[in-house]
Amino acid sequence: MPKVTRGTSPTLQKAPFVFTYDGKRVLGMRPSSYRSAVTMCRELFPRIDSESTISFHTKELEACDGQLAEVSARYWEELIGSLKFLIVMTTNSTHIPRSSSKASLSMERRTSTTSTNDSVVSASPHDISLLIKLVDGTHFTMKVSRRHTIFKLATSAAQRQGKNPAEHCLIYRGFPLSASQTVEEHNLKEGEVLEFRKMPMMRAPALYLLAPEVMDVTVMLSLSSHLTMSAAYPMVAIRPGTATSSDSVKWNVSVHPTGAITERTSGLNVPYLSWEAFKRPPNPAPAYPSPDPRRRDEPPGFDLNKISVNSENSIALPIAKVDPYLDQALNKLGVHGQARYGFIAAWMPVLKKCKHVAIRFLPQDAYARSSPLNVFPLPDVVTRICIIFRDIPDHDLGNWSVGVNSRHLFSGTDVVGVDIRRASDSTLFRVLELSAMEVSLS
Repeated sequence: MPKVTRGTSPTLQKAPFVFTYDGKRVLGMRPSSYRSAVTMCRELFPRIDSESTISFHTKELEACDGQLAEVSARYWEELIGSLKFLIVMTTNSTHIPRSSSKASLSMERRTSTTSTNDSVVSASPHDISLLIKLVDGTHFTMKVSRRHTIFKLATSAAQRQGKNPAEHCLIYRGFPLSASQTVEEHNLKEGEVLEFRKMPMMRAPALYLLAPEVMDVTVMLSLSSHLTMSAAYPMVAIRPGTATSSDSVKWNVSVHPTGAITERTSGLNVPYLSWEAFKRPPNPAPAYPSPDPRRRDEPPGFDLNKISVNSENSIALPIAKVDPYLDQALNKLGVHGQARYGFIAAWMPVLKKCKHVAIRFLPQDAYARSSPLNVFPLPDVVTRICIIFRDIPDHDLGNWSVGVNSRHLFSGTDVVGVDIRRASDSTLFRVLELSAMEVSLS
C-alpha cells in the first residue's frame, strides 16, 4: 500500500471556507493550520479582543452526532479537509482580574421566581446589574459594563448554565437582543430583566419529491434572512448569505415513482432532501414594544425573530400525548406514513425532556414568503408544513388549557392551507416539505 503522509493538500488549503462568529458569516479560505485559522479570524472579525482565546467548533461531521464539538488543534490537519465551515467562539475570563469593574461578570444565583431588591450596586458609572431569568423561573443577577456586547453577556450566562453559547440568546420584552450591540446601545437600565433562551433551531426538515414517472428536477431553497444554514443533505455547497441575500442551497436530482431521490453529482440515493438551520439573533435590534400575547397572525413580513407561540394560536399537550397527536394531525394534512414516522422519530427525543409542549402550525403562505422554495419543472402541488414547538414550564402551565379537542385536531388544514385532494393525488408531481422549529427549549 502507498504510504499515507500527514498534511493538508494544496487544493484544500485554497478552498473557500466559511467562518461564523457573533451571528455573522464571513467567507475566507480554508486554513491549513490551527494557528493560521486564529490569525485569519482576527482579521475577519476585528471585534474579537486581542487578548481573547479563540476556539473552533463544528457538528458537520457524522461523529459529532448532531452536537457541537470543539475542533482540537492536535487533530486539525486530519479534520479540516472534511469541513466547509466553522463556528468561532471566544473566551477571555482567564486573563481578566475578578476585581476589575470594567470587565468582570460577577453573578449571584437566585432561586426565587420573583424579583429581589439586593442586586449588586454598581461600582462604576459604566456598570449596571441585570436580572437574567431562566426557563424554569429562577434567576440570577449579572453585574456588567454598559460597554459589554450582548454576545459576551449571553456567553457568560450560557457557560454558567453549562449550555452551548452558540445556541442561546438573551430576550428583552419578548424579542432577542442583537448579539453584536452593547448594553448601552440597547439602552438597558439598572435592574432590567433579560430572559435566557435557546435560539430556535430547524432540525432535520425533510423535502419529499413525489412524481408519477422518472423526472430530472432542480430544487433551490433560500432560507429566511433570520436563519443560518449549518448543513445540507445530500451534501452540496451552501451559498452563504450577503447583505442583500440569505443562505441558499441547490440540488440537482432525479426523482423516481417509488419516492426515491438520486443526487445526480454523487449518485447518492435518498428518501428526501434535508438541511439544518439555526435562527440568528437580529442585528441590529430595534426597540420593539412588548408583543401582544393575544396575537393570532404574524405580520406580512413574517419575522422569525417575532414568532409567537401562545394559548391563542397553539395547543398544549402533556408529553405522553404529543406522539399520537402529531401522527393524527399530520395524517389529516395528507402526510404519508413514512414522512410522519420520520418526523416524529426525529423530534420526540428532543421533546421528551419536557413535561408539557405547545404546538403551533404555521400558515403555509407566510412560511413560504419567509423561506422561498423553487422547484423546476414546476410541481402540480406544493405543501409546506412548518410546526413550532415550545416547552411549557410548570410555573407557566396555568396560562394554558391543556388537552386535545376536535377544533385543534381538525383545524390544521385551515391554518396551514392544504388542498388534501390534490396533495394525495399520486398522478401529480407533488412536493411535500415537513419541518419544525423549537423555541424556548433550554
